[in-house]
Amino acid sequence: MSGRLSRRWLKARLLYLLIPLVALLGWGGGRLLSPASPISFERVELAETRQPGADYTSLALAPDGKLYATTVKGRLVRFPLNADGTTGSPEVITALQAANADPRLIIGLAIDPASTAANVIAWVSHTEDTRQGVPDWRGKISRLSGPGLAHVQDYVIDLPRSVNDHLTNGLAFGPDGALYVVQGSNAAMGAADSGWGERREHLLNAAVLRIDIAAIVQPPLSVKTEDGGSYDPFAQQAPLTIYASGLRNAYDLLWHSNGQLYVPINGSSSGGNTPASPADLQAWESCRRRIDGRPYAAAAVPALLKVKAQPDLLARVVQHGYYGHPNPTRCEWVMNGGNPTGAADPVEVSQYPEGTLPDPNWRGVAYRFNTNYSPDGIIEYQSAAFGGLLQGKILIVGWTRGNIMVLEPGGPDLDIVAAQLDLPSLTKLDHPLDLVENPANGYLYVAEYGRQQITLLRPREQPAMPQPSFSPPDDPGASVFQANGCAGCHATTAQKLVGPGLLGFMAGNGEHAGSLPNGKPINDTNVSEWIRVGGVAIGGQMPGFSSLSEQDMHDLLGYLKSLR
Repeated sequence: MSGRLSRRWLKARLLYLLIPLVALLGWGGGRLLSPASPISFERVELAETRQPGADYTSLALAPDGKLYATTVKGRLVRFPLNADGTTGSPEVITALQAANADPRLIIGLAIDPASTAANVIAWVSHTEDTRQGVPDWRGKISRLSGPGLAHVQDYVIDLPRSVNDHLTNGLAFGPDGALYVVQGSNAAMGAADSGWGERREHLLNAAVLRIDIAAIVQPPLSVKTEDGGSYDPFAQQAPLTIYASGLRNAYDLLWHSNGQLYVPINGSSSGGNTPASPADLQAWESCRRRIDGRPYAAAAVPALLKVKAQPDLLARVVQHGYYGHPNPTRCEWVMNGGNPTGAADPVEVSQYPEGTLPDPNWRGVAYRFNTNYSPDGIIEYQSAAFGGLLQGKILIVGWTRGNIMVLEPGGPDLDIVAAQLDLPSLTKLDHPLDLVENPANGYLYVAEYGRQQITLLRPREQPAMPQPSFSPPDDPGASVFQANGCAGCHATTAQKLVGPGLLGFMAGNGEHAGSLPNGKPINDTNVSEWIRVGGVAIGGQMPGFSSLSEQDMHDLLGYLKSLR
């Protein structure tokens, strides 16, 4: 790519510019965007899940019809489910604790596809139950089976471990039968820093790893790559390989029914450091065998210190792709999209000198959450509840916002084409970490870490609310309003959809109380400018409609004034 922008970057930039527009206008069938839709869940507190030390980390349903939950304290808890979705008395399984000399912290949980109602097999990722100052190489993946899941077999050991809470995280079986795991980073932004104990990145850090379980004939398999270890994930027939790289701290991952792998990524808070590419690139073995199979030949990349916070992202992960977290052991130097141009670039890092191109293998993002969302557990909603309105949508819990975000994949690349981050009945959760759906009835179970409980969300079928009424078709302003998709975000009543309701808007009434989001007073000139240019609004990014003719704008303003 040296000296010029790749096709991948140009594609990423186009997507970056379109994301706010498609998310707001609902392109790709985004019917779910309006809170006026019939999507509503009834919240049920599950008292049986409130156990001492019940810091639930992952949830799963198994063929025996029971709900399985893992905890920070290394316990696996399973609950029988009643017909109404509520839970019965729990069974606490402590086999993993008993099989290890040190206390364990479980993050990932996956039910083996070979499981039956009479023979459930669970896989867990775990490490020492200390979230600060833990020695490196403490990550494990183990198989639990037999009566009471009492038989514990470590399959993969010696995975990297940060000094804090970047761990061996979520697990998921792929369509190929392999087990996939997201491995957290050791550093904030790719280079060692004091906030993360000066611990450097290893070859398996910040990646999606693929495990061919059948190839591990004599478990456990040590995958320690450095510090005395010699495991090589690039070797022929290696049971554990690097599927994709540059995923800083992904808590969970989803193989969607559309065949795509979606991974939410937690971006770094401020203060981290990025690495500089060495002058003698060809002397670095890692630069001769990158995961994309090509030698690194891009321009030199400077180190950055004390970098500003980075956004949380959703990646649509393809094999051998890079997703933005640098790692010198894999010859990956540029964080996110670099800073290639003087314009607003996709996921740019403005502290890089202008002209710093993204890594040649950087694949861009499917969706950008901005900072401090902390997207964690992720599922595909499968039930036909709500007339199928949520079917096939991606649901992600947001730790910081305390909500469940709904995203719709679509378009030629199956990136995100519509989003709703705050459906009323999917908010006000207390630091949710994971969720699971019972596809038979659409019931959702959410692990609320803050409340130390699991909460049931049951679909509440409602009659569809009446659609907003418009002026008669002979009103030219109403035609402009409808033709440009304005109704996808704004009701002509006082009701808020994605954006504010427009009843009384031009008279200075309603949500904005006489001023636009940019602070300017509401009048014909300022409203016209706002519509043409757009900007950051309460509901998200208001797209600009610069192609409107003067007559269209005149008619549209007249129509808005009639809404009183």
